[in-house]
Amino acid sequence: MRLNALEGRRRLTHWAAALLACFAWLPAGAAWRQQSPPSGPSIEGVSAPAEVAAFQKFEVAFQVTNTVARNFQFPYDASPPPGIDPSYERYQGISVDAAFSMDGWRTVHRQPAFFAWSYVDGGLRPSWDGRRRTWLYPANEGKWIVRFTPHVPGRWEFRLSARDASGATETKPFSFQVVPAQDRGFIRVSRADRRYFEFDDGSPFWSTGLQATGSIGEEAAETDTQFAELSRNRILLVRAWLSGTYGSAWLRWVGGRNIYGGYLPRSGLLPFHDPVTGRDVMTLRLEYPQDWFDACRYEFSSEPEPVKPDATYAFTITYTGQNITGPRNPSSPEYGLVGKISESGAENCQETGSGKVVTTYGKSTPGWNTIRGFWYSGANNFAPKISFGLENVNEGSAFVRNISLREVQPDGSMGPEILREPSMEYETYIPDRKLQAMDRYLELAEKHGIYLKVVLMEKNDHIYQKIDDDGSFVIGGEKDNLDGFYGLGRGLNKTRWLQQAWWRTAVARWGYSKNIHSWELVNEGDPFLVRHWEMADEFGKFMHCRAFGVDVAPGDGAACRYQHPNSHPVTTSFWHSFPAYSAKTGSGFWGSPKYPNVDYADVHAYISTSPAPEQEKRRMEGDAAYYHLWHAGEYGAWKLSMPVMRGEAGMVPAGGSTDNYQGLGLERDINGTWYHNYLWASLDSNTLYEIYWYAIPHVYLPGRYDHRTASRSLDNFMSGIPLNNGNYRPLDARVSGSGLRVAGQKDPVNGRAHIWIQNTQHTWRNVVDRVPIPPASATVRIPGFPPDREYAIEWWDTYKTADQIRETTAVRASSEGVVALPVEQLVSDVAVKVRPLERASESGALPTAQE
Repeated sequence: MRLNALEGRRRLTHWAAALLACFAWLPAGAAWRQQSPPSGPSIEGVSAPAEVAAFQKFEVAFQVTNTVARNFQFPYDASPPPGIDPSYERYQGISVDAAFSMDGWRTVHRQPAFFAWSYVDGGLRPSWDGRRRTWLYPANEGKWIVRFTPHVPGRWEFRLSARDASGATETKPFSFQVVPAQDRGFIRVSRADRRYFEFDDGSPFWSTGLQATGSIGEEAAETDTQFAELSRNRILLVRAWLSGTYGSAWLRWVGGRNIYGGYLPRSGLLPFHDPVTGRDVMTLRLEYPQDWFDACRYEFSSEPEPVKPDATYAFTITYTGQNITGPRNPSSPEYGLVGKISESGAENCQETGSGKVVTTYGKSTPGWNTIRGFWYSGANNFAPKISFGLENVNEGSAFVRNISLREVQPDGSMGPEILREPSMEYETYIPDRKLQAMDRYLELAEKHGIYLKVVLMEKNDHIYQKIDDDGSFVIGGEKDNLDGFYGLGRGLNKTRWLQQAWWRTAVARWGYSKNIHSWELVNEGDPFLVRHWEMADEFGKFMHCRAFGVDVAPGDGAACRYQHPNSHPVTTSFWHSFPAYSAKTGSGFWGSPKYPNVDYADVHAYISTSPAPEQEKRRMEGDAAYYHLWHAGEYGAWKLSMPVMRGEAGMVPAGGSTDNYQGLGLERDINGTWYHNYLWASLDSNTLYEIYWYAIPHVYLPGRYDHRTASRSLDNFMSGIPLNNGNYRPLDARVSGSGLRVAGQKDPVNGRAHIWIQNTQHTWRNVVDRVPIPPASATVRIPGFPPDREYAIEWWDTYKTADQIRETTAVRASSEGVVALPVEQLVSDVAVKVRPLERASESGALPTAQE
């Protein structure tokens, strides 16, 4: 049964019009206005399931009519900070939310809603570049959606609300039933042992991780295959990048020279003062001769735009031109700004004859001008490369505000916008296709049990460098605001307001999912800028409290005490260092009482960027276990009351850069000794969650080797160990003799331990260099057990993925509570589990030590 189901889908003509300005589909300066209705917006057509299982997504769809909002991606704010001009249609937003309760509204959990456009799914179709791609064509209709995951069985209720500049409305309550289900729930920081993450049901989350390969927008079949293989090998933690979704960090319109500014491509964005309206707007600047700015921009993407075969499309570019002269080549009289669509030549679109011209040529203009043309799609299912540039000019500049490709309908009207990023005012919208791509990506993660550490932002996004802290644009030769990304730290300015609109979208669209492991504010921000620390804490306040309508005090030390059932851990990352809090000095970030809303610490430490002394780094190059153990000990020594994760790790030469991923010759280690040792070293009591950067080619290289099975072996061993129960302590192992390395932990309360014992000479480099490895023998003594009790000792093969228990023996703890483990002639490594003998029946018959 559905609640108030709509009879058919409503065409959203009025909403399509409302969002035109958001994506700059209206001509610049268009004076369209919707009259303010007296009663505010209306909510209708509410559709939702009548029943859902606990910890499963509950999705509500509905329509909001009678609204004056022009930008459905921004919330309504009656008192925005300077620079957020409510008279400008791009900032005329609407706040739509749901409130959920399961106890008669004594407890209320709010959840923001989002607007989603609809797409026609035409399946896989051939593209002009020879590949088959998913054909998703935008439609002129959409809906509002709320996604929420109820965590408690029983009868639940929800209400919907909407607020814009004309007023507010709220629906009556709707009810639905939540039925019990066996589910681990969401990931949190462990309550009993804060070194670990755990699920809502108390079971530990423990997994090795890899950086995502490919892009979130790639074909679903490719992502499906990748996630399936990770899941099969129990690599369940993936760092996924959404940092190019909002803003200009990885914009589609790349310069023809493809020049980077640091690690990001130059965006070409530059604010422009419109003398007609008096408004400053963001534009993309083209310039010839080429200096900092390119003369040509083209769609640099593996995801071409879908088009209908045998259809005509209107191609328009809105711009203003300055000092455009030509022709540079007199034999070709045409010159100026021009738009092109062709399979080749896009990167040199400033040259005559490079690419197929579609639009007219634009010259210098006193104000905004639009050049137009028509393109016939022929047999194409996807548009060839789209470009625009200053062709055949002697000199000149063009400030491009908008570029558009829309189907000409039989009645002469325009169809929906085809381009993903039509407006150069990147700060005012989030490309819907990118949001929709993340929807698919997350659904596949859920299918395969993959948990995503989601990176939301890039510190060097040029958008923020072009906005001053007072909300005005950097314009007229002013210096860029290089730290503008961090805003005012604690304060709310235009930059932070825009960022919070993006954060709200992330919570609304994906916060429902148990497979979001955590939110990472930014990739590699400034490690010692206090404004970064403050921003990260404010990010935590927003993601834990403010996104759900719960206020939290500003300033240092103000913690969000509210626990939304769908919230997720929060962190940030730094380009180097580990600024942990020192009670002695009162300074530092990780674990500081000033920043209580950040849930776990993150560090990026390749061998080359490690804080280790040079001699230690050289040792790490050949010994991957030591690479883990040294860093685990370094960060564990801070005794932080939070998990620590190495969000980027990589085996690269000590004296090189992180780009030198082939410098150590790991590709010679076709058996994966390095990865095996690196993983098993993570049994150490200095807990360090690992996400390895070079999935390809270090961990696997198609057609040559695949070391990912090592993770499955480790996961088999760790299965069922309650790491987060609060009882696990360092082994304090004593080894008679030399040549063995021991890592692991013990639970003295329950008489258990898990241990990895390695011959220290069995390193990847010794193996590939065929260095003779002498077997090692010793006795490993572990104190701290109840004395004079018998224990079952399981000896595990660390290389198999099934039938890993080699043998089970018995040993009696000494009167001092020491358990002794004899190790003889060990060439590589072995894993050991210790448990009380009286529980041996759980695993079948147990031979005695004499057998």
